[in-house]
Amino acid sequence: MPLANAPPPPEARPKAKIYPRETIDVTELKRRAVEVLGVVPFQWQLDAAVAILCGEDVILDVGTGSGKSLCFVLALLFSTTDVAITVMPLTALMLEQAQNAKIPTIAICAETIAAVGREKLFEAAAAGAYRHILCSPELFATLEFKQGVVNKLADCLRVVNFDEGHLMTEWGTTFRSEYRTLGNVRGLVPSCVPVMPVSATWSADVLDDVMKLLGLPPTTRRIEITNARPNVALSIRQMKFEERSMADLRFLIPVGARKPEDIPITLVYTNERLKAERACERLKQWCTDEGIEDPEDGACVAFYHAKVGPQRKRELERQQAESKARIWCCTDAAGLGCNMRNVARVVLWEMPPSFCALVQRAGRAARDLNTLGEAILIVTAAYINKGKKELESITAHTVEGAAHVNSAPGDDVDELSDGVDVAEGRQRVLVQEGGVREGNESDEGDGDGGDEDGPKKRVKRGKKKHVWDEFFGNAQKTQLQHGVNTIWKPQEGQRCCYRCSPTRFPIEKIVLDKMQGLKRGRKKEFPVRLTHMLRRDLGKWRAILAEELYPGIEGVTGETVLGDDVIEQLATFGDRIDTVDLLRKCTRWFLAYANDERKVLTVAGQALLTKLRRIYDEFDALGPDALSTGPGIPASLFYGPSTRGGSGGPGSRGTTVPAARGGRGGRGRGTGTRSAGRGNDSGTKSTRGKQGRTRRK
Repeated sequence: MPLANAPPPPEARPKAKIYPRETIDVTELKRRAVEVLGVVPFQWQLDAAVAILCGEDVILDVGTGSGKSLCFVLALLFSTTDVAITVMPLTALMLEQAQNAKIPTIAICAETIAAVGREKLFEAAAAGAYRHILCSPELFATLEFKQGVVNKLADCLRVVNFDEGHLMTEWGTTFRSEYRTLGNVRGLVPSCVPVMPVSATWSADVLDDVMKLLGLPPTTRRIEITNARPNVALSIRQMKFEERSMADLRFLIPVGARKPEDIPITLVYTNERLKAERACERLKQWCTDEGIEDPEDGACVAFYHAKVGPQRKRELERQQAESKARIWCCTDAAGLGCNMRNVARVVLWEMPPSFCALVQRAGRAARDLNTLGEAILIVTAAYINKGKKELESITAHTVEGAAHVNSAPGDDVDELSDGVDVAEGRQRVLVQEGGVREGNESDEGDGDGGDEDGPKKRVKRGKKKHVWDEFFGNAQKTQLQHGVNTIWKPQEGQRCCYRCSPTRFPIEKIVLDKMQGLKRGRKKEFPVRLTHMLRRDLGKWRAILAEELYPGIEGVTGETVLGDDVIEQLATFGDRIDTVDLLRKCTRWFLAYANDERKVLTVAGQALLTKLRRIYDEFDALGPDALSTGPGIPASLFYGPSTRGGSGGPGSRGTTVPAARGGRGGRGRGTGTRSAGRGNDSGTKSTRGKQGRTRRK
């Protein structure tokens, strides 16, 4: 944020005053909110501000999109010099808050530090140029920030807010340990300064942990409003195709879509960055198949995760705000706390790592409470085929206090596509009348909702939203009332979940048109001799490449720049790679591409294509004899198939030796799916199910 636009610091800064409750004019506070912030606060927001003005700690437990962020600054309106510090988890969230602020606000993060300079930012913040300071937990916990900013603002510091406070437990015990150090806040700020942890997903266990971490007594003031999202319909869909194919996402491109605007704005959440990228590639291909042109290249369908560069992130966020981005394939780095009010649909690809994560992701649909949205959980067949009652018991176990619900391992998956892998194929979508998102025909209660026994069975199993409500204790919290504590009101066409009204959740049928020439469980393969040449020659060439890219630098080896896994992908791809499109389909080698879109090759990427062409030419020069297997072909690393014949994932990496013609292949050993299967004509293992190609009628 440019410093030039900041107001000059006041000559004198009086201390932040602790007000007796009876002296606070709530009507005046409400008037100032309208005048300065342009909003009429609800009573619960005023209650939070009054408690802070009285010097009381506050726990804010309010649902997504309800207006929690107003509470960060509402108490500041009673003075012209009070300052609030808010600790936020993500740069995008900080920048959004700063850009849309109605009072002087600055985000002190890596991007603003790079643009302005740490020293200048600290000086401006400490001088009182900003009323609201946003920072990350990593920065807040540093001695430099304490001495350069906090100590100098001690007298006028009104409150320290902790946005997405549940992350102190969920992230603080894993990959962002600095979140745990936030418990030292009492030693960083004057004892009279109240703190306010805020979240839409306080579970009992997490809240207890955070209260202990921050030293908050059981008598701490709590403002609790149900986090129920009645404007978001919930449903579960069972994967019909092998997970790696992403074919079950094909329904996201609607029947008859001809332009980006025909695609509902959707967030597709995955648990891994590479899965987000893979889903993005498939969806882009399906858009191309349907003739949907992207007027702003890379906007219609894109991926977003922590490793996307800052410049690209800001570009993506702009496209999303302008509704040019129709589908984001993303991780939790996207949307956490951000005011993305145009998202109509959220898809959760596989079970999230925790129930809180599930609710956080689902809650990003229809953040504008005057609109209707949908959240769809797509899980492996294991979750469905174990029985719906067991599925609900898993969720119930989470409600009783389990911290995490993990996805089932891949070797439990039933291949409902009958062993057909459609990773390289195309799918078309038909809308099936009736049906439910689960798509499990064995459940009689989820059919057409007959009058006799359908309702009884649905009552027995209960609404899916009951699990949500029970987990967060919503029955004991203040309920939503239009005009009193929320802008939400019941709307025509509103749906609850597929348990309540299964016929209102029709499932789109994905139809596979099979390609000729490949037998089930088989994929296109190079001749064994060519595969051997690719492994051997690329293994030698990578040392030369390393020296060319990093001359004279010790420790940078060929294996560093071109790993064995990339060589294996290139050697077993099955198609000769001579274009950037084919290279992108084959591998995500980090040195090959000039940007996140992977449409432009670097010097290293061009060199790789040149090397591959030379190897192909050398193989062709060998003549017909090159097609024989011959002795001495070494054992190969492979990604084996699942037990049903579909393509496995990286977890199933094993070692096998060539099988005899038509014989049974070796059994792979690894942490993932089993790799048993039949040997093929060339004596090597088939590692993928049948490819498919489809068309839209």
